[in-house]
Amino acid sequence: MSQKKVIGIVGPTGSGKTTLATGLSRKYHLQVHLEKPTDNPYLEQFYRELQIGGSSATALKSQLHFLLAAHQQAMEIDQSSDSVVWDVPLYGHRMYADLLHEAGTMSAADYQIYYQVYQQCLKTMLQPTVLLIVTTDVETLVARIKDRGRDMELATPQDYWQRQIQYWERQSSHLDTVPTLKLNSQRINWTSERGLSQVWKLAQPLIA
Repeated sequence: MSQKKVIGIVGPTGSGKTTLATGLSRKYHLQVHLEKPTDNPYLEQFYRELQIGGSSATALKSQLHFLLAAHQQAMEIDQSSDSVVWDVPLYGHRMYADLLHEAGTMSAADYQIYYQVYQQCLKTMLQPTVLLIVTTDVETLVARIKDRGRDMELATPQDYWQRQIQYWERQSSHLDTVPTLKLNSQRINWTSERGLSQVWKLAQPLIA
C-alpha cells in the first residue's frame, strides 16, 4: 500500500474480530491496535448487572471507558505513518450503547450523555479507510464465547449476542460515511492463510 490505510474491524462480541485483525497484521505486515476489554475496570460489574436485567449503574462508565480508549488509539494511529488494522474503531463501540439503550439497560439520560461524547469524538477522531464488518450465527458465536471461557461472558443471556448480530446486519446496509465490507466467518475461515488471502482480495478495491 503506497499510502497509509486504516482497516477498521467491527462486529459482535466473539465473531472473530481479533483473530482477523492479528491474522491480517501478521500476513500483510500491518500495525495492529486491539481492543483491551480486560483493562476496563467496570466491565465485570457491568456484565453482572446485565445478567440480572434491568438498568445498569455501570453501563455508561463501561462504554465511556471503551470510547476513551479508542480515542487514545486513534491519536496513536494518527501520529504513525504506517498502515494499520484496528480492532475496534469508534463505529464498533456505538453498537453496545445503542443496544443497551434499546433494552433499557442504559437509561435514556445516560445514553444521551454517551451519544454527545460519541458525536464529538466522531468529529475529531481519525476514521478508518474501510470497515470490515464481521459476523456469524448465534450458535457459532456462543460456542466461541464458551471456548475462550471468560467468566463474565458465560452467563450472559443468548439474546444479547443475537441482538448484536442483528445490529450489524442492519448497519452493513446503512453505514454510508465509510466504505464497508461484510464478512461472515462461516463462509471465510480467516484462521487459515487461504481465508486471510480471500479477505484481502475482497477488501482491496475498498482499500486502494
